[in-house]
Amino acid sequence: MDESLPMTVFDFLVSLSQVLDTIVLVIFLNPWSFIPAIIAASGMLFVRYRFAPCSRDLKRLVGTTRIIRSYHAENICSEEFHYHLDNNTRVNYLIATLNRWSAMRFDWVSIIFIALIIVLAIIVRISQQQFSAVEIALTLTYSLNLMGLFQWTIRLDLENKMYTFVFVLENIVYSRQSVEVETQMTSVERILEYCSLEQEPSNQLSFKYRSPANWPSQGRIVFKNVSMSHSKELNSPLIGSSSYFINN
Repeated sequence: MDESLPMTVFDFLVSLSQVLDTIVLVIFLNPWSFIPAIIAASGMLFVRYRFAPCSRDLKRLVGTTRIIRSYHAENICSEEFHYHLDNNTRVNYLIATLNRWSAMRFDWVSIIFIALIIVLAIIVRISQQQFSAVEIALTLTYSLNLMGLFQWTIRLDLENKMYTFVFVLENIVYSRQSVEVETQMTSVERILEYCSLEQEPSNQLSFKYRSPANWPSQGRIVFKNVSMSHSKELNSPLIGSSSYFINN
């Protein structure tokens, strides 16, 4: 199981609670800012549901192309190793490309959200005199830094807590964290698949085929009518009805 899965789940739950708390705070301070927040959330969720299936499938490919078991036949499996190495490199390249694709979409949504927040702040400031110049300047300052903060948030590190309207967008990215949780759950998926496999029979022989408690009583081994074959379905055994003994 992926070692980072528990921390990813924890970060996702923390981010989700921050999203809910921040939405309540935004509604309390400026109900008009809730409108672009809903628009931005819709855009984030759309990108999230386009991004999640690809990320999950690529994570599965990484899990299957990471290991090759050569059974001490390194020379024989050299070409096969390079083949699997190429496949694993291709999958990791696709993962990096997919992350860049999602980051660009998130940036576009954040730019639109910032523009709407600034326009609404100015309109409310002029018409209703609710925002001070300091609050508008604070919003602009954090808006300029949002791109870097947004990428940092995507890496599941929500450490910079800003109680401004722009903080709504930073926390809405919890959808990316949910994708990361879903992606890393492929390790749990593998464990569940292993649990559903048929259990191997016990290596303990039945009582009929067990050796006596005082065995060996003599210093020799006797074979009576011994047959051997690769499979039960084969009609031509390798050894058929052989009897012999081995002395000490």
